[in-house]
Amino acid sequence: GMVLIDSDALGSLGVPRFCMDVMEVTTAAYGACVQAGVCTAALGGGAGCNLTRGDRGDHPINCASWEQAQSFCAWAGKRLPDDAEWIVAARGGSGNQLYPWGSTPPDATRACTICVSGPSVTVTGFAPRLGISDYMTLS
Repeated sequence: GMVLIDSDALGSLGVPRFCMDVMEVTTAAYGACVQAGVCTAALGGGAGCNLTRGDRGDHPINCASWEQAQSFCAWAGKRLPDDAEWIVAARGGSGNQLYPWGSTPPDATRACTICVSGPSVTVTGFAPRLGISDYMTLS
């Protein structure tokens, strides 16, 4: 689903309201774009790419370039958020959170910051552990 984000609470970024998906794009959704002939396979990271694994349809797409992400969004009738929108969505309505879950620094229970060749997790797999930004976005 999607969530409507009214604006940044502090007004410091001058972001008007916008919509954003609650969860990341799955490998299955991106694969449908590839099958439709619109997107190219996201294989930039080799064996660590979820698209190379048939058992990872419900995992987030990875190894995609900015151009590939943009093609997918256009195909899906959406767009990528700009930098300011991304910051507002991740920090939440209070505007003073450093991370979607608050101010506690990321660790292995909250974020996959170096999961290049490590385990992959489903799009909803981190949700119970992460917490959610004030705008209900998961990341």
